[in-house]
Amino acid sequence: MSALNKITVIRGDTKVITVTYTENGSAFDLTNHSVFLTVKLKADQDVTDAEAIITQEFSSGGVSGIATFNLLNADTEEDAAEYEYNVRLVNSDDSVILSTSSGIFEITKGITRRIT
Repeated sequence: MSALNKITVIRGDTKVITVTYTENGSAFDLTNHSVFLTVKLKADQDVTDAEAIITQEFSSGGVSGIATFNLLNADTEEDAAEYEYNVRLVNSDDSVILSTSSGIFEITKGITRRIT
């Protein structure tokens, strides 16, 4: 799976991002692998990811081939803008297997800000 996609979320909202891995039409076993989601203002900004606005890791493994990232409202409480993201599959020895998805991560303005 390699795709350029756009993910859109309203500022301050929660968001579930699901990535499904297959190999030859069957679920890819994620055991002994980690999947990383990184969102930055620009892709080449800070190679250490220290300035990323969102960094999440899925590492619970499993044979389903599905990695799920649960973004909380605090994760998307950033300035409304277009950011860049990618999802990377990494083996247990920290060797990168592949970047599987990348594109624009857009945070749009929220209209309603009150919660009560």
